Amino acid sequence: MDTRLTNICIIGGGIAGLTCAALLRQRHGAEVLVLERASKNGTEDGKSVMFNASSAAVLAEVGAWPEKNAALRQIFVSFGNAPGSATIGDGNVPLGYGASHHTVLQTLTTSLDNSLCLSANVKKLTPENDAVRVDYETPEGEKSVKAQAVVIACAWPGLPTPFQSRVFDYQQAVIALTAKTDNWPPHCAFENFGKNGIVALVPRADANKPVGVIICASEAAAGQLTVLNDNAFMQIINDEFGGRFRLHSPSKRFVYAPQARHVRPLAAARIACLGGGASMLHPAGAQGLNIGIADADCLSSLLAKNSKSSVEDALLNYVRRRSVAHVATLAATSVLAMGGHARFFPFRVAGGLIASTLSAASLPWRHQITRFLSGQKNITTV
Repeated sequence: MDTRLTNICIIGGGIAGLTCAALLRQRHGAEVLVLERASKNGTEDGKSVMFNASSAAVLAEVGAWPEKNAALRQIFVSFGNAPGSATIGDGNVPLGYGASHHTVLQTLTTSLDNSLCLSANVKKLTPENDAVRVDYETPEGEKSVKAQAVVIACAWPGLPTPFQSRVFDYQQAVIALTAKTDNWPPHCAFENFGKNGIVALVPRADANKPVGVIICASEAAAGQLTVLNDNAFMQIINDEFGGRFRLHSPSKRFVYAPQARHVRPLAAARIACLGGGASMLHPAGAQGLNIGIADADCLSSLLAKNSKSSVEDALLNYVRRRSVAHVATLAATSVLAMGGHARFFPFRVAGGLIASTLSAASLPWRHQITRFLSGQKNITTV
């Protein structure tokens, strides 16, 4: 068996894991090994991602910020085909930036090519006195690595004691795709809480497919949507927003089942969890990737400030700084996810609650939501 030493081993080669690797190399001068189970990283999957201001700054630091990005300045929220129910943002402060998941992931993959091991199936983690042993399989055979710390950046099922994972199934399905449009208003996103679930339209920095479409629906409703031809499918999406614009030429539809997953504690025994390894979030609110990048930023900064002999102190501070953020973001996201789905609450109650929260009469709440979405600590215009 091939065994070698490294500073940090990261399990999971998604955007959060690769961002953490890039930051650790840049800030900490660490030798990093990223183990990714997939045989190919960066395959186009139709997903649109929204980065807040903090995430954009982190990606820019590691040279992975897309040169072209679509700034999101206003979100128009409707309830049951009632246009104009609420508006988030005043059009001046960017709430986020739309991009292609594929583009960002490929940029990170290319920059970390010599640190990324594909087709690596991690089998076991064994904490030792001053290191963690990672046993994994590759097409070339069984291998192992000893690392001063291990970062779990994906939903890996082999968490050792004392980690505990709690999972909640929303019993929904998410359909992700991209589309073209003839009359899309610049820097705007739209979200409708309908009787079957949530439909969100977000801008993308993509000349060919400039609009990302995310549909969160019951499993039955999603099943009916996936079998429709393109014309019938897009007609339903356009009708959701009262015909205010025309979307057409959809890409392939990608379907997955969202879950809420929370791991406690975030770190122990030289093992830290971040991003998808710490919390799996529903796409409502578009916070899953942003919380992962914030985790990577925090963890890499703490490790950079600590000597090799105080890795445990760095991980303890990481738990203190990030645990509340994970719980709060998971709760806020779940409220949005369940509020837009009649299985959990009667639509009138849920829609009315969200509408009143975002209404013009609730400016303090809208200010907090703007800060939450944008990732900026101080916002003076709302």
